Amino acid sequence: MLDQKGQSLLENLRQLSLTLGTTLDLNHECAAFMQWLAQVIRPELAALFLADEKREQLELAGALGFKAAQARLALGLDPWQWLSRQGASLPPPGAPGRLALPLAAEGELLGLLALVSNGEGARKETETSLTEVAAAFFALHLRNIYRHRAVERLVEQRTAELRASEERFRRLAENAQDIIYRYELMPKRGFTYVSPAAAAVTGYTPEEHYADPDLGLKLVHPDDRPLLERYFRNKGAFGRPVVLRWVRRDGTVIWTEQRNVPIYDGAGTLVAIDGIARDITERKRAEEALQQSYAKLQRVLEGSVRSLAALTERRDPYTAGHQQRVAELACAIAGELGLTEDRSRGLRVAALLHDVGKIAVPAEILAKPTRLSELEFSMLKAHPQTGYEILSGIDFPWPVAEIVRQHHERLDGSGYPLGLRGEEILLEAQILAVADVVEAMASHRPYRPPHTIEKALEEIKRHRGIRYYPAAVETCIRLFASNKFTFHAVIKHE
Repeated sequence: MLDQKGQSLLENLRQLSLTLGTTLDLNHECAAFMQWLAQVIRPELAALFLADEKREQLELAGALGFKAAQARLALGLDPWQWLSRQGASLPPPGAPGRLALPLAAEGELLGLLALVSNGEGARKETETSLTEVAAAFFALHLRNIYRHRAVERLVEQRTAELRASEERFRRLAENAQDIIYRYELMPKRGFTYVSPAAAAVTGYTPEEHYADPDLGLKLVHPDDRPLLERYFRNKGAFGRPVVLRWVRRDGTVIWTEQRNVPIYDGAGTLVAIDGIARDITERKRAEEALQQSYAKLQRVLEGSVRSLAALTERRDPYTAGHQQRVAELACAIAGELGLTEDRSRGLRVAALLHDVGKIAVPAEILAKPTRLSELEFSMLKAHPQTGYEILSGIDFPWPVAEIVRQHHERLDGSGYPLGLRGEEILLEAQILAVADVVEAMASHRPYRPPHTIEKALEEIKRHRGIRYYPAAVETCIRLFASNKFTFHAVIKHE
């Protein structure tokens, strides 16, 4: 049980706790603390100093027993010297009546309390103890005020930044040509923001969007609505653009590209969608025109290639259709091997032109009904290099000239004209070599009747991995064995 002295101490501290904390106004709280000091401690004089925000100076915040104007002291300056210069009556240095207490909280100096007590003996000790406790309590209160001020400043700063950001976004949205929107799903379904561009793009004003929560779906072309429904069912589709046709108020069909960002609540429920929609009608028209132009160029290229191939075959009527049939077989093998469509297209062009170098070979040699002499055969063997020289001046998007030059190269280096080996030979040229051998053996030549397909396949099988690319050989044999490819179909097609 507390004695009278202890009860008195607690009562005084209770009064202090009731006095402080009624506001967060620093001047008011300092005045209230000084008033409590005057009523409870009753010092001869007291000075309350608060540190500035940079903790470089002390500023006078309250005074008892002397008069002084607003003053700032450098941190570390002796407050007793300053009080003496103000004309305050002070006991000598070291006298028990002097009391200087730092106001600190969590290791941070917030201020200083200097006072001169007029008590004697036990009373002075009681006053000193009570003052020390009160100073510590007031320091904690100061810390709370400063923290609250810091939070208020941060909130004000963030609020100002948010307002500025919202204003910038609004200006951007209001002047953007794209439609910017927000669609709420909960608690009530509908648009909560639609930028003014909606009127120009769709013919419907933002207000009409707000009034009709289904207008966004109604705008979508009936044929594209299933696509939109699948898009929203697939959460993973969010973030990727979706291209749809819209029907404007006047009935005009336009192309649009939408990007949507899902908004979820804390429970993971989709509550809103933020999005942007852009009219890409002109872009789609340009893409279609480009595709048509590309298709036309492809047709021109295909026609030019066929014309050049036909020119070669006119000089060698016994091999008419050979390049076409080789191209068909080579592309069938390439498809089974998984070559890309683009590489297969380049292979097809090279196959259609692989014998173009025979233009430089005399017709008498091409049509000779007996075996060629060594000199004649050397002239014939020059046709891959000649073909390369003819085609290298054409800017194909594929290495057509090089494929043509390499189509008589063999894996073991026994081919011509460069004697390349293994991976030195382009994959397309290795595929073309297999198709060329099979078709040539299965076709009539001036010096021999045609061999059977079985014999042609036996030839490439016997030299698989030695002269010919193994995967191409196996694929070619499988195509014929499964009836997935026949030369008869190609001949009929011609």
